Amino acid sequence: MLDPANPALTKEEKERARALRRRFASARGTFDVSVVFQEVALRCLAPGGRAACLVPNKVLSAPWGAAFRALAIDMAQLEGLGDLSGQRVFEAASVYPVITVHRRRSGAEEIRPPVQVRG
Repeated sequence: MLDPANPALTKEEKERARALRRRFASARGTFDVSVVFQEVALRCLAPGGRAACLVPNKVLSAPWGAAFRALAIDMAQLEGLGDLSGQRVFEAASVYPVITVHRRRSGAEEIRPPVQVRG
């Protein structure tokens, strides 16, 4: 988590958080860098293009993911959601990952529910 007000962060980490906050709509409050990664993926897509991201499941409900979720609703259709929380994806990390698949919108499109996959 990046929070410039956190005294445990180094001066460089605090400045990095401030810089990300200035540049990316999803970097609000205390945030996980995964939201910035997803925002960049969506912004790089051509209309109709797809991006799949492996991210912490907390991005789906945590307050720090709210800005990205709002941005994603405006920019893309969530086409798939894979829950890998029951899998040991990374040996050295205790995270509950999900795979999100977004398709960049090409204008006014209807919003459909995503396909959900359990791992």
